[in-house]
Amino acid sequence: MSEPLRRREGDAVTEMPAIQAPGAPHPERSCRVAEIAPADARELLVRHGGGARRHEAQVHLYAAIMRSGAWQLNGMPLIFSRGGVLLDGAQRLFACLEAGTAFTTVIAERVDDEVAHTIDQHRRRTTAPPIRAEPIRADPAAPAPGPAGPIEVGIETVDPARAAALLARGSAARRISRKHVAALARDLAQGRWLFNAQPLCFAADGTLLNGRHRLEAVVLSGRSMEVAVVRGLAAAAGATYDTHPRRGAVLGDPAEAFGDRALAHAMANLLWHHERRDGTTPNAKATAAEIHQIIANHPRLLQMRGFARRMDPFGRASVLGYAAYVMERQDPALARRFLEALETGADMRPTHPVLALRGTMQLLRGSKAPATVQLVTLLEAWRRFRLATPIGRRV
Repeated sequence: MSEPLRRREGDAVTEMPAIQAPGAPHPERSCRVAEIAPADARELLVRHGGGARRHEAQVHLYAAIMRSGAWQLNGMPLIFSRGGVLLDGAQRLFACLEAGTAFTTVIAERVDDEVAHTIDQHRRRTTAPPIRAEPIRADPAAPAPGPAGPIEVGIETVDPARAAALLARGSAARRISRKHVAALARDLAQGRWLFNAQPLCFAADGTLLNGRHRLEAVVLSGRSMEVAVVRGLAAAAGATYDTHPRRGAVLGDPAEAFGDRALAHAMANLLWHHERRDGTTPNAKATAAEIHQIIANHPRLLQMRGFARRMDPFGRASVLGYAAYVMERQDPALARRFLEALETGADMRPTHPVLALRGTMQLLRGSKAPATVQLVTLLEAWRRFRLATPIGRRV
């Protein structure tokens, strides 16, 4: 950067060293408060590893609030990896450029690159008012809303006893999802939790504004969590969380091509649901960490996407892709014959079971049958096909 970012402490703004350049030696990860000017925002956007996708409506809304002076510091950080890559916060930077004005934010630096898939895994609060509900000041001379006092930012390890004590202080009104708490607790208990710099946020009076699900998960799992913590925020910040557009799971380069992310996520979730989920797990979906682990452990699943897309007339792509992966693991040679027949319908007698299956799947697709019904129908037809094919004829 041409100039260092400025850290805000109460009403005072002091200069801070610029964010570390990629490739330079790095100390431990850290969090701080800084003021971002448009020139800073332009340079920081260059650091977005995969090219930042701009969400126009959200950027215009953020920019309008910034121009009015009503932007609320709520503790949610711009997140940078150890190599200086921007992992989260691009929409706020776009808005800063559009508004042509500086804004104050938390910055988290030197965060491990591999945590990108866990950002936004916290649950959106559907009852929160949109950010546009924040007052837009008509009088430019009126004081901008700000923190109630000095902002304290740091990284702490919260154990179950500490989590219980923080919860006992009270929190902003929010409906808690026990399923989501259980999902986070599962990640903690199985060692999948990763520090991603998304903070616990507290008002100046100690009220918990954001992070209750994570604290509940620490208590439930009996495990400690390393987490960023921001204290001293204005109570009004509690209305601003979860109003940014939600991102899909980041699955790695092979899954990031256009149209791949949602399909890869859905296929991995089906594998988790049918092969990993135990009877005590209430969740219908895998966590971001579980999805990432499945993709890493089952690279062939991702390679089934091409077949899945081609089979769209016969069912949901995620169902076809996952079912094909199940079949291939059970009997690769026979699965190749079965799936080719299902895709082409070529050279089959009128009574061929796969020909009948093609018709059945098209009917289910047309009637928008649930994914479970489509999957059960496919796998049952595959089971019967295997039983009817002698071992010597499977090659």
